[in-house]
Amino acid sequence: MKILLVENGDKFLKRLKKIISGNDLDSEIINCTSGQALLEITRKSSPDIIIMDFDLPDMESMKVLRCLKDLNNDDMYIIILLDLKNIERLEKALDLGISDWIDKSSEEAEFMIRVKKAFKEKMNKLTLQDKEKSLEGSEENFRLLADFTAALKEEYNFISAIVDTVCSLVIVLDPQGRIIRFNQACEQLTGYSFEEVKNKCFWDIFLDQAEVRLAKDFFEILKPEDFPYQIENWWIMKDGSTRLILWSNTAVLDQDGSFKYFISTGIDTTERKQAEEDLRETNEKLYALINASPLAVISLDPDGRVKSWSWAAERIFGWAEFEVFGEPLPMLKEGMQDKFRTWSEYVLKGKLLTGKEVCCHRKNGRVIDISLSMAPLHNKEGLVVGIMAVAADITERKQAEKVLKESEQRMADIINFLPDATFAVDLQGKVIAWNRAIEELTGVKAEDILGKGNYEYSIPFYGERSMSIIDLVFKPEENLEKKYPYVQRAEDNSFYGEGFCPGVGEEGAFLWFKATPLYDIHGNIAGAIESIRDITKRKQVEEQLRYMSFHDMLTGLYNRAYFEEELKRLDTKRQMPLGIIIGDLNGLKLVNDAFGHKHGDKLLMKAVKILKESCRKEDIICRWGGDEFAILLPLTDEKTAWDICLRIKNFCAEAGEEPIPISISLGTAVKDKTGQNIRQVLKEAEDRMYRNKLLESKSARSSVISSLQKTLAERTNETNEHIFRIQELALQVGNELGLSINEMDELVLLSALHDIGKIAIPDSIIKKSDSLSPSEWEIMKKHCEIGYRIAQAAPQLAHIAEKILTHHERWDGTGYPKGLKGKDIPLISRIVAVVDAYDVMTKGRPYKKARTKEEALQEIIR
Repeated sequence: MKILLVENGDKFLKRLKKIISGNDLDSEIINCTSGQALLEITRKSSPDIIIMDFDLPDMESMKVLRCLKDLNNDDMYIIILLDLKNIERLEKALDLGISDWIDKSSEEAEFMIRVKKAFKEKMNKLTLQDKEKSLEGSEENFRLLADFTAALKEEYNFISAIVDTVCSLVIVLDPQGRIIRFNQACEQLTGYSFEEVKNKCFWDIFLDQAEVRLAKDFFEILKPEDFPYQIENWWIMKDGSTRLILWSNTAVLDQDGSFKYFISTGIDTTERKQAEEDLRETNEKLYALINASPLAVISLDPDGRVKSWSWAAERIFGWAEFEVFGEPLPMLKEGMQDKFRTWSEYVLKGKLLTGKEVCCHRKNGRVIDISLSMAPLHNKEGLVVGIMAVAADITERKQAEKVLKESEQRMADIINFLPDATFAVDLQGKVIAWNRAIEELTGVKAEDILGKGNYEYSIPFYGERSMSIIDLVFKPEENLEKKYPYVQRAEDNSFYGEGFCPGVGEEGAFLWFKATPLYDIHGNIAGAIESIRDITKRKQVEEQLRYMSFHDMLTGLYNRAYFEEELKRLDTKRQMPLGIIIGDLNGLKLVNDAFGHKHGDKLLMKAVKILKESCRKEDIICRWGGDEFAILLPLTDEKTAWDICLRIKNFCAEAGEEPIPISISLGTAVKDKTGQNIRQVLKEAEDRMYRNKLLESKSARSSVISSLQKTLAERTNETNEHIFRIQELALQVGNELGLSINEMDELVLLSALHDIGKIAIPDSIIKKSDSLSPSEWEIMKKHCEIGYRIAQAAPQLAHIAEKILTHHERWDGTGYPKGLKGKDIPLISRIVAVVDAYDVMTKGRPYKKARTKEEALQEIIR
């Protein structure tokens, strides 16, 4: 590629040369300093790219551009260098055919982006011209092109059907960023049809104007090694709304390594991002609430050392946070330390401790009384990692308690529960206290409920008048199991439990309740008090953990633990006859070894889809083990269970052969008598599965071999004729050497599958038309070891695994992968290596001329 630099400033010219030569562009750089020289060089040598200063010393720039245009050389790519003071003349320059412009004050990266863009467009244009010339005048080429186009259309229709059925967003772009595929999920999300966006650059439709230039520049500098990558950005929908989308991007390359098209799959993450923002706001509000609270909020590690110390704690106790951080609580009196340690151990077991009155001292030595409540802090795994303590200064209240009347005594007890939503009733069931926390929880103000009875306090929680836990203080014999999943009575005659309250919040809430008697000065019950906590989030976490404990995370099916639970639950007369199907997915290990675990997971998910389509809604499908499934069929007789097995078999037969035919060995058994042991029925189904697996193994092995041969042929373009010739030559050599029948069978099989490991080599290497680089050759050489693992994983090929591994060893020890010499190389591997090389040399390759038989033999002997 010839690049002409036109610049009369030595310093800037050196900078341009340094930028271009420092980026490994295959180019010849020439330069001049005037317009006349530019025109003279252009007439003689026609440079591919011209980069010229807009201010030339001898000619007006517009005149130079008009002269260049008169030369009628449309193949030249012209970039002008200008200062911003000349920007008003840019439009005229564009009319005269310049390709691009650069501000001379731009950064080096901007210069390189523009130069690479010019280089790439010029190379693409030259490549296109070469391809057009190679196709001129060839009727046969046009016929082949028509056949190829029809095949491509059929493949395109098949892929389109798949793309339009997936839930993810799928967009395919050409190398210029234009949309050439836009699936139904994209249409539904954006509001645009494919026809509306077809052949348009995605940034012109979906990106904010401020991001368009950045997107274009980024698109221009992309290299194959940049893929795959992920990016998250906001897209504008047809209705003007915006959605945040996480894109996973990959690129498909031509045989020459240039971009063919880009494939992007996306997930709408708008709601997730909003949830994260909501969580951040919630945390900020919680932090503000803690700092605004008059209660001291302190967090401790498991050893009792201070991790956080609120402003109220500093006000109540006198110590600043920096004085107590990482230290034990400083305000505990010597006699209280052991008791506090006991409370901490209690809370660290996951239990709550509320309303403990503690005598402490301030930093200045003054003694105060506090009401202390403690709760465990959990991490995301649910493990206790610390303690949250809330303390209220109750010194004044304690001093006043000496002179309070009986009613004031009852109210003093209520204060102990201030951290929680709390209310109290007297012996007649009338509300005598309703604190702020319960106002916030229910939305009912104290003035609207104080003094009311007849179960008025239950309406905000349940929408009706009914007994609650607090009523058990007066009537402990009442049964409230319908309202609360469990209720327990403590030694102090208090009751606690939990339940769902539909009246709390917009969707209801799970609450924890504790009701305790209130006593008068004579020790008689004078009322009751109830404290309440919202445990909805904890319940949600518990439900999530329960789901995870009973489901397989890859397939979403129930796991073996759930199967065991359901087997016990369904083992009743009411569920009989109870059918069981055990299935084993054949070839999973082979696919994992040959194609990678990603393809193995796809095969596993295809099997799951077949099982779901074959079974009924009430059937329970479980992943029994790595490649095994178990299905429970309530109220199912033997014929129906067998019909389900047949459906599974039929769906497997219709599922195709990518990468191998899907096959599931099945066994079924039914418990239809009360005396049968369900474990024996399960074992019978498993035994039948293994028997069927043995009976089907021969057919399955044949299908696997055929599939591997087909895949190998598609990946390597090896013809059946080539394989047949190798087998014929190998048999002739085998006969001459007097091989046994078993050895001859191995020879035929090895001739067909010695290169089976190549199915796992990337297309960019296996189909490369020119010589491989050293790094590519190292990857290619791994096909022997890959083929060895494939054969080991397939029982029908295991006996030739060692021969596959060694078929590229050489007599002098220079082969691979082990570097074996002479007779250390299996004889059959040597035979196949020789006849394969002979056939390749005598028949030739698209990139290598065929040799005569004598030349080939001479090369083998050499």
